[in-house]
Amino acid sequence: MRNYCIAIIVLFGCGTHPSVKENSYATKGKTLNNYYTDVVKRICGSDIGNLAYTDSNTTCFTLTEADSEQCFVFASEIDCGYAGGNCGRQISVYQKERNAHYVAYRSCGFNLIAGMQQQGGIRSFRYDTKEAYQILVKYMNGRFVEDTIYVNGLDYDLAKTIAKPLHLQAYDMMAEGAKSNSASYQVWKEPFRLSANKTLDLVTVNTPGTDYFLLDNGKIVFHINDVYSFEVASPAQGDYPALKVYDYGHVRQTVDTSYFEGSVYRYNLGYGVYMPE
Repeated sequence: MRNYCIAIIVLFGCGTHPSVKENSYATKGKTLNNYYTDVVKRICGSDIGNLAYTDSNTTCFTLTEADSEQCFVFASEIDCGYAGGNCGRQISVYQKERNAHYVAYRSCGFNLIAGMQQQGGIRSFRYDTKEAYQILVKYMNGRFVEDTIYVNGLDYDLAKTIAKPLHLQAYDMMAEGAKSNSASYQVWKEPFRLSANKTLDLVTVNTPGTDYFLLDNGKIVFHINDVYSFEVASPAQGDYPALKVYDYGHVRQTVDTSYFEGSVYRYNLGYGVYMPE
């Protein structure tokens, strides 16, 4: 490996932690002059500004351990010597073909992390976007493709799954404890022991009245809103025993007290969901 960046380039890159620092540009850090900046400047051509790449405004790391020059990520607040946009660092993947580099992928974001997943000797990497998505970029079938893996700190597939029946969007959801300027609904996930052989995911969403979901391998099998509680009905039989739901619409009044009358939901094998009796 050429000694263009510091020794930890494979995992961390040649700059500082890649979070966006507004208006730092060339005013902070040590100017970078190495193989990676040379490639970038060469591709920029004659139309290049006066702002410098520094170890404060730029991060780079290789995606190919066998040859650090073959494919690398270059992320900077500077775009060909000019100030970048407001969506984060300009992220480019440079890949070599026939002894010349070309831009194989381009985006913008921050908090770049090199991954361990590889295909064809090229590792993946992740980054965050201004819109609170976390994107996984991986090399597949000769090109770089994106997968959204988190939104507002919440698993993206889970966010999509529970947002649909609520007539919301995935970006409306956020993980417990996360902060967001756009998301309004906090989500909690915990295990729910359904039977001796079956544990589901219990997902609670703080909508008006509170929504509860039971998910079996990512599929919603039970969904209810605005109830006092629910539990596995006794005696529990089979992998999908009945559920007993206590809601505010079924309260029995007596002379001196009141109590919830539970309604029973049974698993419908045909539809693969719990339905009321």
